[in-house]
This record gives sequence, structure tokens and C-alpha cells, in this order.
Amino acid sequence: MLIFRPLFKRLISTRKASTLSAAWQIHRFGEEELQFTKTRPVPVIQNPKHVLVKVHATSVNPIDIKMKEGYGNVLLSAMKKYMTDVRGQGNSEFPLILGRDFSGVVVEVGKGVTHFRPGDEVWGAPEPKRQGAHAEYCVVHQSEMSRKPRNLSHVEAASLPYVGLTAWAAINTIGQFKPYKLPSRSTLVLGASGGVGTFACQGSRC
Repeated sequence: MLIFRPLFKRLISTRKASTLSAAWQIHRFGEEELQFTKTRPVPVIQNPKHVLVKVHATSVNPIDIKMKEGYGNVLLSAMKKYMTDVRGQGNSEFPLILGRDFSGVVVEVGKGVTHFRPGDEVWGAPEPKRQGAHAEYCVVHQSEMSRKPRNLSHVEAASLPYVGLTAWAAINTIGQFKPYKLPSRSTLVLGASGGVGTFACQGSRC
């Protein structure tokens, strides 16, 4: 993998990280309050398949609260160390920006991005191993986002991706509920009035 690092440097962003932006962040796990800052550097694209998005709306999920308390920090730290040591794409763990949902507008794309261009309205869910979307800008892999439906506002769109993906993973990937199997199977959804439960009820009927 190391032999690709020089190629990546020619394909990534040429913009310098000189512009400051706003973000909510934590400096250690277990902090009771988030710190709001207006001096966070705008992230720079470090992968040809990454996209820089200006966030118009984001959301808070239970996973954000858990991660703030340290949930998954051992695994995520190992993943970030791998990205830094092997791919040269990692960043320091702290200050950490949470947020797994976003809706916004594409500002810049890596040279390997084929599905998006600046000005596109998009929504998505960045992987937990990357900095999150509780910020003015976030960097996302092109596979973690899609074009926002035109009939949804940014606020509406930002409430959907993570819960929708969580429900789909439970139904389709874990539960193996395929369309051709549905007529012969029944589904019990606990907590059906919540975000994930609402999607699970709809998804199990597809």
C-alpha cells in the first residue's frame, strides 16, 4: 500500500488548510459538554475518492452520545492508526467531531470522484473512523453519500441516513430478509416508534 502514497499526493486537494470554520468537538472521552469552536481548519481532501461538503444540517443519534462516552474507542483508534501508518490518510483522534448524518452541498471533490461535482446537494453518513458532521464542513468518501432528494429540505434529509442504514443493515444484512423471502416470514420490531424502528417497519414490508 505504501507505494501508492506519492500517487495519492498528486490526486488529492491542492487547497491549503488555511480557512477556519465552526465545529462542535470534544477533547477527551467522557466530557460532559461539547466545545464549540470557530477556529477549526477546514478539512483538506487526502484521498482521490473523498468529497468536501459544506454541512447545511446534521443530527444527533444515540451512537454520538455513546461515542462521546468512549464507546468503540479502542477499535476506532486502531482503525485510525492503520489509516495513518499504512495509507497516510489518518488524522489525530482529538479534537473529535461527532455526527453521523449530514445534508449539504459539495464544495470540492478529489480527482478520482466520478459521481459528484461542486454545487451538488447531497446527504450521507460518514464512517465512524472519520471526523463527523457536527461541523461547518466534513470530508466524506463518495461511497458514503448520494444526491439529496429534491423534495426534502436539508433539515429533513439530515434526519434520515444513519437510522435508515442501521435499519437496512439489520433487516437485509443481518436478518437476511430478501424480497423473495418476505411472504413466508414475520418480523417483530421493538421500539417501532423510534427512528430505526420506523424504518424497520417500512423496510420489512418492501
